[in-house]
Amino acid sequence: MTLTHPFSAPPDSIFPVGFDSPFCNSPSPYAEQAARDLQTVLKNADDPLKELLAVGVGRMFGVLVVRDIAGVLSCLHGFSGQLADRWLVPGFVPPAFDMQQREQFLPPAMTRLTQLQSELKNRRDDPAFLFAKQQLLATRESLTDNTRLLQARLVQRKAARRSAREQASAEQLVDLQREGEADARRRAEDKRKVREELAPLELAIASHAEPIRSITAEVEELQRHIQTQIQAGYSIHNACGESSTLAQLFEGRMVLDGIGDCAGPKLLNYAYSQGMTPIALAEFWWGQSPADGIRHHAHFYPSCRGRCAPLLAFMLDGLTPGRQPEHLQPFDNVAAPTIVFEDKHLLLVNKPAGQLSVPGLATIDSVQSRLQARYPDLPELQLVHRLDQSTSGLLLVAKTRRDHKALQRQFAKRTISKQYIALLDGELKARAGDIELPLRVDLEDRPRQLVCAQHGREAKTHWKVLCIEKGQTRVQLFPVTGRTHQLRVHMAHPSGLGLPIVGDELYGKPGQRLHLHAQSLSFVHPASGEHVSFTVPAPF
Repeated sequence: MTLTHPFSAPPDSIFPVGFDSPFCNSPSPYAEQAARDLQTVLKNADDPLKELLAVGVGRMFGVLVVRDIAGVLSCLHGFSGQLADRWLVPGFVPPAFDMQQREQFLPPAMTRLTQLQSELKNRRDDPAFLFAKQQLLATRESLTDNTRLLQARLVQRKAARRSAREQASAEQLVDLQREGEADARRRAEDKRKVREELAPLELAIASHAEPIRSITAEVEELQRHIQTQIQAGYSIHNACGESSTLAQLFEGRMVLDGIGDCAGPKLLNYAYSQGMTPIALAEFWWGQSPADGIRHHAHFYPSCRGRCAPLLAFMLDGLTPGRQPEHLQPFDNVAAPTIVFEDKHLLLVNKPAGQLSVPGLATIDSVQSRLQARYPDLPELQLVHRLDQSTSGLLLVAKTRRDHKALQRQFAKRTISKQYIALLDGELKARAGDIELPLRVDLEDRPRQLVCAQHGREAKTHWKVLCIEKGQTRVQLFPVTGRTHQLRVHMAHPSGLGLPIVGDELYGKPGQRLHLHAQSLSFVHPASGEHVSFTVPAPF
């Protein structure tokens, strides 16, 4: 049974020359047309699909334009993970693993795992075990206090003996020697009493701890077995006609949960299994945003780099490459950074949007490399801080290691004042405020950041509205902390301002450029001690 849907090429579009990278920020016209068709289906969905879409937060959906052996174009629909706890939904491609194999081994394995985890919890929460641990802790603390007092007295006695030896007679020296030996016996006796009092308590705990260790080892072994079986159930294909399991693809490296379950890999895998040629792919978010990340309803997003990049490197082998991701494209037509201020100690430069602050993995071209080429006689020249590639504005550069350390201390103490200008996609009702949302990197989709109360680092931003113009809001931003993508996330996240910065390809809609500019810097000059300020107006 085929799961293809009708597809008509968009008017005035050119047939794709190659397969665009799934990591591009925006889809090709063919993929966008197919995505709009699916969005219409989702918007007008009837039961039971309507009911499935209403469960929980939103989900990533995907479309893949394909061509069959007869040259006919059609479209495949897919979604990431499960839809309302269901892997199979009519009209959407199946998962990339063997459903029958998983249904045979997973339910009994998960039942056993649940039993073990329940038994483990019961043993750890056993009142007798908890009382024994509490008793051991209290006894150990009491004995430690007694030992500490004894040791202090013995140290004082030893110091007194050392002083007395200088004027002591032969007979007195013998007495001092005996006192030292007696103190040594006291120390040994104290250790023996500690061991004797702790031994029965430790034995009581060991009677509980040994089964806990045994069950824990069984849980870990079963979890490894489940993961191994899950990975073996995936049969991953590519355009060269090759296939592989996840275990073979990763060769002992850690495999993140959910690899192979994203919409893109599922769509490609099904297309290959049916002898179809992939033409264009697009993925978009549909529904409510997740609590930690930033996903806007009906917005297009590239495939996640954490889960999908290792897999897609294999799956795309054999396809003619089309457009490549923006972050890998060369810096064509990017202006050189301009010098705003210079003296013997530092530089202030105005970084253009689209240029890296320091060399990256894909290119060495950056503000740092260009300045080093311009000032070959300053080997210690170094940026004091960084701006995102997409952000323009003021960068502070130290000419010597000493000046660099002095300026970095100001950043660490948060005594350097920074002010940004941003244009937000929408109108704000409030006029000013503070945002405090802790941030951490999205390990599955670097370099995106997540809001995370448990593991995130403190991030605070003060903001103020300057004006509203043509449905967009111009704001002043004063970052108190300097976390990666802090301003971009604080603007776009629903718990922040809920309005992404115009042109933000990660947290909003891609545009010609990110409308975020580091406009002002104020700090203490490392040599003169004078408080100085610099401003470069936003170019938008």
